[in-house]
Amino acid sequence: MLLELFGLSLVDLILRLGIGTFVGFAIGMTGVGGGVLVMPALTVVLGIPASVAVGTASFYAFLTKAYAVGEHWRLKTINWHISMLFLIGAIPASIATSLLVLQLANQENAEAVAAFQNSLKGIISYVMVLAAVLLMVDLWRKSRSRGPGKRADGTSRAATLTMPKRVTGVFLGSIVGILLAATSVGGGVLVIPLLVLVFSLPASKTVGSSILIALVLTLVTSILYWGGGNLDYITGLCMWIGSLAGVFFGSRLAVKVPDKALQAIVIGIIWVATAGMFLGGGGH
Repeated sequence: MLLELFGLSLVDLILRLGIGTFVGFAIGMTGVGGGVLVMPALTVVLGIPASVAVGTASFYAFLTKAYAVGEHWRLKTINWHISMLFLIGAIPASIATSLLVLQLANQENAEAVAAFQNSLKGIISYVMVLAAVLLMVDLWRKSRSRGPGKRADGTSRAATLTMPKRVTGVFLGSIVGILLAATSVGGGVLVIPLLVLVFSLPASKTVGSSILIALVLTLVTSILYWGGGNLDYITGLCMWIGSLAGVFFGSRLAVKVPDKALQAIVIGIIWVATAGMFLGGGGH
């Protein structure tokens, strides 16, 4: 009866729970990789249209990040000033991009809609490539004993918010808002390197701040895509439920495996997922 209410078969339910468990496991091990793993699963494995996949992935991301933001708030690992600078640029850009995507996805011409969905899938594929490259750069940066933002004691320089940096923060926020609203990819892998390179934030503050930024943007995107009929909330909920178990086991395995090895594993998975997107027609 419950499955009939949700409109899912038992196989569909198990598949969605399984995907959520796998993604949650990857997130639990490394803290990265959510969006870039969810999109191929939704579009290639489940065959969901690209625009619906973006809305669903954003909803899933919002659910997974809500608790994390509360924890970072409690631990005081969020730089509110820099986060607000990002969001000043990101929120309007996210809204405008979401409305544009929805307008194109809801055209009456079926051929035009199909062409747009395929083009959007291609854009997602290329953003996934960018995400994988940024993760590799981050892995390389961490492999160095001291980065450009480190002092001799290993701590980071304090971020000085000059006017150029404020303007840069708003501009970069708008870019992140556009990419996340169009593809649902990049909440962490795009924001974290920017926070480190531009604002020299310490590692603890970059994670907390990036999660807050992504939480707000995925909430905005989810609401707009839901209003535009491009969000499969049942799939999002099922994947989130599955991810709870995945995060539990992944986080416990993480303490037994070196961090660099974990990130290398995720980068490999992302490249495989990206290849799947291209082979599935996303690169045409």
